[in-house]
Amino acid sequence: MEIAGYVDQLSVRPGDTLKVMVSTGSPKFSSQLVRLAHDDDGSPAVDGRETSVPSTLDGSRLGRDQPIVTGSYVLAVHEAPLELGADLLIHLFVQPTLVGPTDRTLIAGGVTASTGGCGYCPMAGWPSPS
Repeated sequence: MEIAGYVDQLSVRPGDTLKVMVSTGSPKFSSQLVRLAHDDDGSPAVDGRETSVPSTLDGSRLGRDQPIVTGSYVLAVHEAPLELGADLLIHLFVQPTLVGPTDRTLIAGGVTASTGGCGYCPMAGWPSPS
């Protein structure tokens, strides 16, 4: 059975709410919440130790196929050119999920093709398109 899932938070405390999203082509699947063991130095235990944590996730669920679309992006349209100065800050939190042999643009800007031109400004420290 192929199954993909993720949670809305990387870490929670007892009593916190954790939202779990699952996609599978299977008509049914089983789920259970477990706590993964760590060694004394904080690194994940290599022997796969886990402790069951009773929760509403325990049990059988109906499966649903929810395809993952790659290439997510945000488009911000500005009527006037941005004033690039000391007061502009752009912050990206990037978690690459599709690694390949070609460079990827993290941030780009310029006039649109409909106005007769285009441009880009790769983020500092990342390879420029060749």
